[in-house]
Amino acid sequence: MTEAGRPSRNRFVVPISLLAMLVMFVVVKLAWVDAGRRDLVRWVPVAEASTLAGREQKIRMFDFSAAWCGPCRILEREVFADPELSSMLNGSLIPVKIMDRQREDGRNSPAVAQLQEQYGVQGFPTLVFADPSGAMIDRVDGYPGKAEIENRLRNAIAIQSGTLP
Repeated sequence: MTEAGRPSRNRFVVPISLLAMLVMFVVVKLAWVDAGRRDLVRWVPVAEASTLAGREQKIRMFDFSAAWCGPCRILEREVFADPELSSMLNGSLIPVKIMDRQREDGRNSPAVAQLQEQYGVQGFPTLVFADPSGAMIDRVDGYPGKAEIENRLRNAIAIQSGTLP
């Protein structure tokens, strides 16, 4: 107590310091954990994907996603941040990320709207595997888990290489 009968300010210094240290620890920990889960896929811009697919005769994998989509974040963390799967995808297919902006901006760009209409995308995530001409050869609606996505990637690569039985 101070001479005037009021509590001392010093008694709040330790709890406030501890709280500040805890907040800093949580922020640093979250940043560190997130840094270990970076997307390793080399996404090709929409404008270049068609030309590249035709020139290289490769299958395109469109990842229709949205910033607010929880299952999309799981797909990114479990599949696109996996070194083996991202390497397989980068080496054999043309990966194209299509971000929906309907909620945020009230509309999508004409290119995004056209692709969503072309492939009948109704929800997120949606993965579409398309041959060089743009014809859909496989589709995954939602996130069925890492193992199923890996199977679909391997199937698309087998189609690409002509080794599908």
